Amino acid sequence: MPRWILFCVIISTAAAGATCRADDVTVKTAPPVVVRTVPEAGSTEVDPKTIEIKVTFSKDMQDGSWSWAGQSDDTYPKVDGTPKYLPDKRTCVLPVKLAPGKTYALWINSEKFKNFKDTDGRSAVPYLLVFQTKGGASPKEGSTPSKKQVSVDDAVAEKVLAWAFAALWEDMDRNYSYFDLKKIDWTALQERYRKKAAKAGTVRQFVAVLKEMLSHLRDGHVWIEWPEGQVATYRAPVRFNNYNRQATLAQLEEKKECGMFAVIGKTKGDNFGAIVLIRQSRADAASVKQVVDFIHAMKEAPGFLLDLRDANGGNEQLAQEIAQQFCGKETIYAKSKYRAGPSHADFGPIYDRTLKAGANPFLKPVVCLIGPRCVSSGEGFVQMMKCLPHITLVGSRTRGSSGNPKPFQLPALDVSVYYSRWVDLMPDGTPIEGAGIAPDLELNFPAADYAEKDPTWERAVETLRKKIVEKK
Repeated sequence: MPRWILFCVIISTAAAGATCRADDVTVKTAPPVVVRTVPEAGSTEVDPKTIEIKVTFSKDMQDGSWSWAGQSDDTYPKVDGTPKYLPDKRTCVLPVKLAPGKTYALWINSEKFKNFKDTDGRSAVPYLLVFQTKGGASPKEGSTPSKKQVSVDDAVAEKVLAWAFAALWEDMDRNYSYFDLKKIDWTALQERYRKKAAKAGTVRQFVAVLKEMLSHLRDGHVWIEWPEGQVATYRAPVRFNNYNRQATLAQLEEKKECGMFAVIGKTKGDNFGAIVLIRQSRADAASVKQVVDFIHAMKEAPGFLLDLRDANGGNEQLAQEIAQQFCGKETIYAKSKYRAGPSHADFGPIYDRTLKAGANPFLKPVVCLIGPRCVSSGEGFVQMMKCLPHITLVGSRTRGSSGNPKPFQLPALDVSVYYSRWVDLMPDGTPIEGAGIAPDLELNFPAADYAEKDPTWERAVETLRKKIVEKK
């Protein structure tokens, strides 16, 4: 076991941590959790001139009581003063002197020292903060190379790989969002892969072990980034793509490309407005503005077709800018929750994700096409459409994969692991992970039917015609 180096200032040890049964947990009785750090955990370009480390908790904290704990002398920052709380009573500041080109790791509370406490004496959930400063001079001859100078095939000490594995496992144990939903035995995976990871010998073999372990999460929002690029740990099986884009675009006239994001135009004969997403992840402010301007220009159209079958994720806020043009009243389109305790079933409050009303929205009938390539923020786009009363969803179920991933930088290695941090929920609280979003009209044409035409598009046009007649 590595030696612990502790910096603890304890004004009062009389307050005992309050406990409560899981079914009695409330915002008041739950233990405080870290909600923000400066520098942010996983940062790799922190300015070495930074003179303070700040940690913000979810509740008001006891003044003068804290536990900053380090893994070793080498990774613990040099303290340059006495910690203090800011007037908000939730943010604790540790004065430090940092060095360039160095990785720092410190615990905010630990299993042994728990003096970060709220005003009722409840100890905060332990949190590992790891970050790296930028810059640094060239190493002296004979010194240990920095991580950026080590080849992925060079030998790495067993204790370094063991430390990196333990840091990742512990960070995910406290923050990964889908353990409980997917019934993952994370402790069993630790026992299965811990020794194998420590004895991997090289970064390349170590990454291979991580990929194998993380594949058991069955999560498309868990991946590894290292000097040779990005490594996916899981790809959900997709039966087939329920579209024929060439056939769809052939049904439009006055077509215009909006960057590499979408194609806009009118349907031949019906003069319906049509937006066909080509690649949601390629959206930017300019291409989204083109789409928004097109919707406004088509306000006299009898109806609209919005093809989200290739909504592969990206920026959900950009999707909101388009969805607002069809929204007549502010509405909750989705919810999300985050881990807030040591148990895999401990979550904090559920947050609403709200779609604002447009200034002059299109409220005539709209048909939205969806399918299994709708994923991540693409499913957020679908959730926006599904909550609007004049919009009908047709096609196949979406992928069911949304994680709002954030990176964790492994100490001493040039390896980061991105993983899911939220549980994405429908407005009624139903998780979409592994389930997807169902259309109002489900279509299950065989793959062969898409060879020469697009039957989903044809049915969508037919459905929109019926909706327009019904409205009249």
